[in-house]
Amino acid sequence: MANGVTKDQSGPSRAIVTYNVLRLALFAACYGLGWLAGIPTFPLLVAALIASGVISWFALRRQRIAMGQAVERTVLTSRARLAERTAAEDIYVDAQVPQDRTERAQPVPAPSDPAT
Repeated sequence: MANGVTKDQSGPSRAIVTYNVLRLALFAACYGLGWLAGIPTFPLLVAALIASGVISWFALRRQRIAMGQAVERTVLTSRARLAERTAAEDIYVDAQVPQDRTERAQPVPAPSDPAT
């Protein structure tokens, strides 16, 4: 536990990698089926992208939710870390600025003109 945040052993990257690997596998399967059916290359590419997208919307719902939660945890952790750093910086800056306005350095008068 560092800074009050526990790290998940699997990490957020595991959910992201799992989802993307499964999406790629679905695309490869759709492309392979279209290739076996003899569809020309460009229409096959478009059809495989659309078909794998539609299939993944339904088939990979659980993985998509897990990936979204992993991204949300990462964002919340980053925001908390940023807030801690901002608070620490504010404390540091406040310690450097004099609290009493009389402590401010008085402006140095311009040197008198020796020609006068």
